[in-house]
Amino acid sequence: DVAIGDVNWLDSPPVPGERVAVQVRHRAAAVPATVKSVDDGTVRLTLDRPVRAVAPGQSGVLYRGDAVAGGGRIL
Repeated sequence: DVAIGDVNWLDSPPVPGERVAVQVRHRAAAVPATVKSVDDGTVRLTLDRPVRAVAPGQSGVLYRGDAVAGGGRIL
């Protein structure tokens, strides 16, 4: 699981259960994920597969298809 805080939404926030993709490192491929919760500028996700080197403070970018839905800081 990963949490992204201080999210700046470029589209409407996702809802729990929605499928998205999340990029957790610069130049890393986005990984499919399921939204667990969205509240107070924080989104919590369950990743479909483990991702190496997810660290607090890095940027996390959420995608719906090829479009950026929003991004913030990994908590």
